[in-house]
Amino acid sequence: MSADGTWRIGWRETEKPTLIRTPEGTSVPSEGELWVRPADGTIVRVLLRNQLFGDRRHQQQHMNGQVDVTYKYVEPLGMWLPDRMIEDFEIRGPNGAWERTEGEAVYSNYRQFTTSVRVR
Repeated sequence: MSADGTWRIGWRETEKPTLIRTPEGTSVPSEGELWVRPADGTIVRVLLRNQLFGDRRHQQQHMNGQVDVTYKYVEPLGMWLPDRMIEDFEIRGPNGAWERTEGEAVYSNYRQFTTSVRVR
């Protein structure tokens, strides 16, 4: 249990096919952690990590990736929604050089859209 009372639950894929796959169907094993409020089951954070070794079809020797999403309660909508996502990916190509891509998204200004239908 974390200091704020959430449960930190880890997981790891051990069987193939995995949830994440390359366009050719190669399994990309992943693992991660969930932070869950035990009182109501709300997920407040998700951390996903994955690795791919030796996928020569994509001209890469090795890839590491991580996506970390935190959630917040949005009062006007009455639900938990993404607050921030941080991505970090490293790829080592056939020449041995590492390329790194980092990104961050901050979510705000949530709106609810509604529709209506009238049947005659």
